[in-house]
Amino acid sequence: MKMSRAWLIAALLAAGATRPAAALPLTSDLLTNFNAIVTNFSSQSDTVGAVMIGGNLSGPSTTFDTQGYQPTASSLSGYGGVNIYGNASGGPYNVNNLTVHVGGSQNATFSGASKVTSNYAFPYSYSSIAGQLTQVSSALSKMETTGSSGLAIISQNSSIFTAQPVNGVAVINITAAQLEQVSNPTFDLNGAKLLVVNVDGNFSTGSGNFNDSNYASDILWNFYDATSLNFGVEFGGTVLAPNATVSSSSPIDGTLFAASFQGNGELHFKTLTDASYLNSVGSVPEASTWTMLLLGFAGLGLASCRRIKSERRSGVDAKAQFG
Repeated sequence: MKMSRAWLIAALLAAGATRPAAALPLTSDLLTNFNAIVTNFSSQSDTVGAVMIGGNLSGPSTTFDTQGYQPTASSLSGYGGVNIYGNASGGPYNVNNLTVHVGGSQNATFSGASKVTSNYAFPYSYSSIAGQLTQVSSALSKMETTGSSGLAIISQNSSIFTAQPVNGVAVINITAAQLEQVSNPTFDLNGAKLLVVNVDGNFSTGSGNFNDSNYASDILWNFYDATSLNFGVEFGGTVLAPNATVSSSSPIDGTLFAASFQGNGELHFKTLTDASYLNSVGSVPEASTWTMLLLGFAGLGLASCRRIKSERRSGVDAKAQFG
């Protein structure tokens, strides 16, 4: 039994001490350093902040990073203003003296780039980054509405989201059908640093804008199960839509995480004021932790088997001696 305990203790200590060679960036860093994190990207309109494209860039002429934003978090030092894990084609793309990294083939025209690198090796795999943000979206979707937080549709032109935060965070759960009835909403945050609005279903905006600059930096829209989003009016807030193809004909004022983006509207770089809470959401044990725990339990089982065999052997020897 002492041996089995030693195995388990050693495994737990090793699991706590082991870290991967390159831990993923914080969720807060990802959502405040990039304007878009999408698998495939095609747009005819400007994108103000930096972009991370996990697949391919294609489409007509557009302008990236119109304000010169590039990632500043230390964990994102290997990224430039335009980051394409797959192939780049089409254009020309105006990139305003920024660095462009292309992981695959480079057949696009980037006008004004300070540097364009093809076959670039990014610090992290896109699948791991997208997986992390998808876990956050999934975890948020399971959260209950906080207190009396909710949506009140007062009239055709008047709606209000009321937040009742717990430790600075408020959660409201609604359906896409409810959201499509909202026009020109106002938000009563009641001191909330972050309002999470979980939206169930595919969504297409109606006739009223969602572009009040007083709230866009405090709201995260979590379209956790949507496969299609269409923003026909200006829409404010960070958007998580892991499985959705997102189209727009008007600006999105916030960071966008989605499966793909087909834009005729601009992407404005208006990030969350305080995204730190999201760093504790959706966390799972690292692979190395699971490995060490499994080794510990395997050792526990092995030690137990040896003990049982030893006890049986001792019983047989005793029987032979005294029987």
